[in-house]
Amino acid sequence: MNTNEITIGQAFDSLNGALNEWLTEGVISTESIEIFNSAVQADLNFRDILMGLPKHHELNKLNGFITYVIPMVDGADKVPYITVLSSYAFESTNSPEIANQILSDALEINPDYPLGKLLSRVYAAGWDSSMFVKMRNELDPKVRDSALEMKDITIGELLNA
Repeated sequence: MNTNEITIGQAFDSLNGALNEWLTEGVISTESIEIFNSAVQADLNFRDILMGLPKHHELNKLNGFITYVIPMVDGADKVPYITVLSSYAFESTNSPEIANQILSDALEINPDYPLGKLLSRVYAAGWDSSMFVKMRNELDPKVRDSALEMKDITIGELLNA
């Protein structure tokens, strides 16, 4: 796959298509995962789209979606997905202990991952998950708007910036 040719808009469409595939068929094509994963790795804003998905879809189904994707990507590419899964666990259980157990897998791979460090602080501070959900729901439209503004930018351009 040539990331110099894939745009953020195509990656966004690929993510939506993969999510619909997962919700209707319980599987996702490898090509779809490769396309949206390249955007997740290149652009923190695109990763944050995953964070906002619970505003648009049922959380328990998103847990399955992310859990499906994790073994389909290699090595350090797993970190954003494990971290997002941790945030989903926090939201669904309001348990920082459970969320931290999941997050520890991501931080073991990359202890300096910024979102992982942020979530670790959120859990340690004793936030109620409803505060986290409120913040996420407020940020989601901004994140999506930003992705749409960048829809014609290729992933290669982001990587080379």
